[in-house]
Amino acid sequence: MKGKALGRNSSPLSTFFRSSSDTAKRTAYIAAAERAIESQRKVLEEAKHIRELSLSVQPV
Repeated sequence: MKGKALGRNSSPLSTFFRSSSDTAKRTAYIAAAERAIESQRKVLEEAKHIRELSLSVQPV
């Protein structure tokens, strides 16, 4: 809902970003980015594996 006062019914994440230092915010952002990159790497590896399996079972 628009017009809500800050702090009222705020999510833990918004509270963190309002009250944390720039260093803490930067650290959290870097950690999240690293997790996202690792997750994407795993997805790409799995896609490559699936593709290799599908190519290996196709008749020549």
